[in-house]
Amino acid sequence: MKYLRILSILIFIVISYASYVVVWGLHFPEDSPNIVYKRIGGSSAFRLNELQKRKDIDVLITGSSHAYRGIDSRYLEQKGIKTFNMGSSSQTPIQTKWLLKRHLDKLNPKLVILEVDPSIFRSDAIESSLDMVSNYPKVVSTLPLAWGHLKTFNTYIFSLYHAIFKSNEALKINWRDTYHIGGYVERKLSYYQVEEFQEERWDFNYDLFSELEETIDILKSKDINYVLVQAPLSPAFYFSHSNNQEFDDKINKLGTYYNYNDLMKWDNKTHFYDKQHLNTIGARRLTAAILQLKELP
Repeated sequence: MKYLRILSILIFIVISYASYVVVWGLHFPEDSPNIVYKRIGGSSAFRLNELQKRKDIDVLITGSSHAYRGIDSRYLEQKGIKTFNMGSSSQTPIQTKWLLKRHLDKLNPKLVILEVDPSIFRSDAIESSLDMVSNYPKVVSTLPLAWGHLKTFNTYIFSLYHAIFKSNEALKINWRDTYHIGGYVERKLSYYQVEEFQEERWDFNYDLFSELEETIDILKSKDINYVLVQAPLSPAFYFSHSNNQEFDDKINKLGTYYNYNDLMKWDNKTHFYDKQHLNTIGARRLTAAILQLKELP
């Protein structure tokens, strides 16, 4: 009887807390720093829904917004290469590994392009987990990504509410963006107004390198070929960092690596719309270079 009462109290606490999170998120979204629902206006919901239907492709692209804004899967498709861009906002190797464990066997790619970027490797991985918890269709399964941080856990509860009660809610995307089948997001053409940067160092979260190694081990265990690609950042921003070589040295040890900051010359204004992202002109240029990879099937 004692244990039954304790169980009843626990259930009451769980239901009360979940209700509080939902009510607060619905009525006071601007005052909810620990509920960050990232479904509205982004492209991840479109991409992760499409992911559920894709299978037996040639090339799988993973990584952050540098991947899904920088590598245009349409051009690979035009060459007869079945391609899906599985990038997501601020995606770290933690989310990449999680997605691969769930979808790699069905996608069955001949080549995986792992987009890596020093700005992502200084992340605490919370933003990417929020994006995944908010947008992955099978919300319940994202609990491992939500566990361990109040912000991601509260958002997980709020996402469950939306999945149950607002599943027919129309998906929207930022007016500047167009989502294309295959995962690429095209930004309305604009040009970067170049800034000046003080010299600094990348402050890495070294645990993410271990996560990347584990991700690569998954690919090796299934005999899937892979390459590591660093999409370019604006030269003004990239070359303001004094330890780019440190990052290159770490990535070079993990496999075939292409750093397009060094392999090609880029113009701050012509090829970028902000300090980190290629515009459509730059994306077309990077994709043309990707099409020259000897590893492509």
